[in-house]
This record gives sequence, C-alpha cells and structure tokens, in this order.
Amino acid sequence: IRELIENSLDACESIGELPHIHVKVQELTQDEFNKIRGISIQTKDVELFQGKKEDKKANTKKEGYFRISVTDNGCGMSHDKI
Repeated sequence: IRELIENSLDACESIGELPHIHVKVQELTQDEFNKIRGISIQTKDVELFQGKKEDKKANTKKEGYFRISVTDNGCGMSHDKI
C-alpha cells in the first residue's frame, strides 16, 4: 500500500496538483476470491459441518484475501510505458 501511495503522490507532484488519494481495502471471502480468479468451486457446506468441533490448532493461522485499490488525481501512465 505504501508503494501505491508514493506512486500517487509522485504522479500528482509531476503535474503540480494537490493530491486527492482514495485507498480501499476490501476483505474477500474464499468464494469471492475464487470468483475473481475464475474458479467456480464453492467452499465447504456449512450445514454439513454444524455441530462438529473444529481443531483449535487448525484455527490459529487463517489465510485472508484482500482487494486493494488506490485512485488519485495524478497524470497516470501512457500505454506506451506500461
């Protein structure tokens, strides 16, 4: 995120504008993440696992998925430079 903010600040500075930067961090479920990746596999059916005790050791480390977007009023990059 720091790098994205620095890029936004640099882009605004290069055109002599005060920066207007919007940062959005969105947490995604496994199903939302799979949909973005183009995978249509659903995660485990909650009803099948109701009433079963989960291993506490397995829950100590969970993976998370996040979508990060940064928008600004900078000049952007030309398609030739991308």
